[in-house]
Amino acid sequence: MIVQGVYHPLSRGLLRRRSAIEEAIYAMVAGTIMTLPIAPVDWTQLILASGSAWLGAVYRGLLPSALGFVLSGYAVARMPVVASTSLLYRVPAVGGLISFCGSARFPLPSELLGASRSSSESQRSARATESRPGSLRNASPRPPQT
Repeated sequence: MIVQGVYHPLSRGLLRRRSAIEEAIYAMVAGTIMTLPIAPVDWTQLILASGSAWLGAVYRGLLPSALGFVLSGYAVARMPVVASTSLLYRVPAVGGLISFCGSARFPLPSELLGASRSSSESQRSARATESRPGSLRNASPRPPQT
């Protein structure tokens, strides 16, 4: 949790010089490098994994993870860090909506409660950010630097 909490404020400096895609690549490569020391522990499992397992790992690494990092970087570069990270509270609600639309699986009452709570936290954070001088409503998007 500490790394996640430090990631957004520290990435803002990198986003002043690099695009959101470049920043996402750097973050994902750094995360991959940090997992290399534990690769020998399950080396036989990695070698014997099926093609569908590898395809699933690549899919999950590229689509939800990489896309999430790029969108997060885009938001951090153009919004105050507090506002952009408060959008993470919306993830459970959006995930439940995607699950319902994709598989017609109605969420459990506990899932609905969690999604509504996280959405209300996001709205509360957004209101607190808007009430500050220089907030998101008063900020203009920064032009990309070359």
